[in-house]
Amino acid sequence: MKRSKPVFLLSAILLIVSCNTNYRVVTTVSGNGNAHREVYAKADSAFIAGDLSKNPYYFDISKGWKIVKLDSMYTFNLFGEEKQMNVKVVSEGPSIEYFSKNIKFKEQMRSFAIPNETITKKRGWFYPVYTFKCVYKKLGHNLPVSIDEYLTKDEQKLWSQGGFENFGEFNGSEMNDFLRGIEKRVIEWYAKNSFEISYAAINKFNFEKPLSDSLKNDVFNIIKSKYKEDEIDPQKVASELDRKLGTDYYSRLYGMNKEPIDNNYEKGIEVIPLLGYLISYEIRLPGKIIDANTSNIKNGVIIWKVDGARLMFDNYTLVAEYRRINIWAFIISGVTLLLALLSLSYIIKKRVKR
Repeated sequence: MKRSKPVFLLSAILLIVSCNTNYRVVTTVSGNGNAHREVYAKADSAFIAGDLSKNPYYFDISKGWKIVKLDSMYTFNLFGEEKQMNVKVVSEGPSIEYFSKNIKFKEQMRSFAIPNETITKKRGWFYPVYTFKCVYKKLGHNLPVSIDEYLTKDEQKLWSQGGFENFGEFNGSEMNDFLRGIEKRVIEWYAKNSFEISYAAINKFNFEKPLSDSLKNDVFNIIKSKYKEDEIDPQKVASELDRKLGTDYYSRLYGMNKEPIDNNYEKGIEVIPLLGYLISYEIRLPGKIIDANTSNIKNGVIIWKVDGARLMFDNYTLVAEYRRINIWAFIISGVTLLLALLSLSYIIKKRVKR
């Protein structure tokens, strides 16, 4: 997957990727709990022609999914951006839990493929209230430097998922300064990880004495200042190590082992391209919506934006509550009341006769 240099916007490390990574997951839950799901994507001509090995989805569609090729390329507005899609897969399940329990996926895509989806009844007899919850798990990765060294938990949530409730009453200028401060630390965190992964990839082939932490930090600070918006890769690290030490040792080492070093580096940062995956999660629930942790509700359909950036630091939870009319509650209560009235009438009449 080809990457361009990092663009430090919402997540500060979202990368522009050259492959298609946009999806619409559209689910309808019926009154009896059955669920119907459609997942839209953009497929290449080979897949449209019948080559399933070119599967554009982040999960296996060979079993349990019906493939529907759209008549033409459809354009959908996904959170302000026009995205084209030309295929959908369709599946039915006895409950919304069915989909995450009966899906195959690549381990790297676990967080996107199997969110924990549930619907539970909370309370109510005549108008019972139900809670829909969908939890997307944090992306699995082993980056050497933890974000906890740079941001508090509240700052991580604010930056990746939103939520200003824990930060007092900032005005616009104060919030701007605050977010810029977070952005600066996120950029440094990403740069530090790129450096550490690059150095480790090079050092696997280094049979000389490893660098001291102090010297490594000096080189990192030089690189961080020099390559502010460029990706810090093994070639840049090798070059700056040589410049600092007055040698060509690391550049020669990189040149002799370029392919395995680059492969180790790519493996170390394999989570980064996942930040560009975007899912428009849309659901229609069988009742009146009374609450949701999104304001994006159109014609009874609740819509959440789910992407890799939101899953980078923590789980991401979608929640909605809805209310239904329990017809049987009215019938049973009515019949019970009628029987009670008839019994009371019978008792009264019997007493009158006495």
